[in-house]
Amino acid sequence: MQKLRNLLMGIMVLFCLVPNAKAADETIERALLNMQNQVNSLEQEIAAYRGKIEVLEHEKDQLSLENRELKAKLQEQEHTLKNEEQALKSQQNALKNQTSSVNMHRDQGGGTATLTTKNTEDNHKRADFVKMDANHQDKKDSEVKLKASTAASKKAYDEAYALLEKNELDKALLAFSSFAAKYPDDVLTPNSYYWLGQVQYLKKNYDKARVSFLNTAKFKSSPKRADALFKLGQTSEALGDKDKAKRFYEVLIASYPNSSSAALGKKALEKLEAKGQ
Repeated sequence: MQKLRNLLMGIMVLFCLVPNAKAADETIERALLNMQNQVNSLEQEIAAYRGKIEVLEHEKDQLSLENRELKAKLQEQEHTLKNEEQALKSQQNALKNQTSSVNMHRDQGGGTATLTTKNTEDNHKRADFVKMDANHQDKKDSEVKLKASTAASKKAYDEAYALLEKNELDKALLAFSSFAAKYPDDVLTPNSYYWLGQVQYLKKNYDKARVSFLNTAKFKSSPKRADALFKLGQTSEALGDKDKAKRFYEVLIASYPNSSSAALGKKALEKLEAKGQ
């Protein structure tokens, strides 16, 4: 606005200085044209600022949406973990009750306790569930308490994962193995074991992959546990142990019924059962 005022003042001064009417008209016309150009320039600047404001508002909306989605995912994970804990407690209580029942029957009179076929199958499943941790969780409190990642451990994990993304499998193998050895109680340790197992599985080192996936599965709170159970089924199939593969799939489906890994486990289990018919 100050520019426009200055321009009008200039026009008035010029009008006073111009000796004749024709020259004054030409001067005014040039001044008006100059004024119009400045007005157009100001309108363009305003439009540009409006565009920037719209972009910022769009980015704000996107951030709000991402924040809502993140909160929803966190709530879903929390709900899944609670369901898993309840399922595990139910299995442990059932196993304790069954063991007590068998011991009582044996003490009251008889020689050997007999179980129905269904109870025997359930007992095998629960026993396999305990054994699948490769004797790392024989007791309820044996699970390692994971610690928050440090800057050094986070950097080491990110570097190992970057090698995996680049398909540098041998280097990734060494990096994840080194991470698990150096940071045995880091919150990223289960993930490290899982990706170590994935690399070993791709290289068809199924025995080693099985151990790595078992090391992931022993961490009950790990978000990778369901994926590890599915890979344990896949690894068992690759090793030719279809019965054990079925049991891993069954444990996966029972423990994580709403997970994507459980959906894959159901399909794999159906294929195994179809082949067995």
